[in-house]
Amino acid sequence: MPSIKKTRSGTYQLCVKNKLLPKTFWATFDTFEQAEQYGHQLDRLLAQGIVPAALLEQAPPKRASWTIGRCSGQVISDTTIDSFAAMFRSKTVGGRLPRTEFSRSQL
Repeated sequence: MPSIKKTRSGTYQLCVKNKLLPKTFWATFDTFEQAEQYGHQLDRLLAQGIVPAALLEQAPPKRASWTIGRCSGQVISDTTIDSFAAMFRSKTVGGRLPRTEFSRSQL
C-alpha cells in the first residue's frame, strides 16, 4: 500500500513498500493527485506480480581504483616524446640540467 506525505517544500513524497521490490521505492510529485495516481497504478501492477523494469535494482558500475602504477601508466601513455622533450628543454640550461650547489648548512 503506497503512503503519501507532504514535504516542507510543499511537494508530495510517495513511499511504496512491497516484497517484489528490491528496496523501498520513493518518488516526489508536485501535487497530491499525481502522487496518488502513480501510487495506485504501481500498487495495481505489483498486485498482479508485475514490477516495472525501471524499479528493478541495477548494480552500480564498479569503480576502478587508481593505484600508483595505474596513475604513472596513464601519465606515460598521455605523454608523447615531443611533449616530454619540450618539458625537459624548459627545465634545462643549454640541454643540461642546471648546476645546483648546496652549502653544508642546507645538507
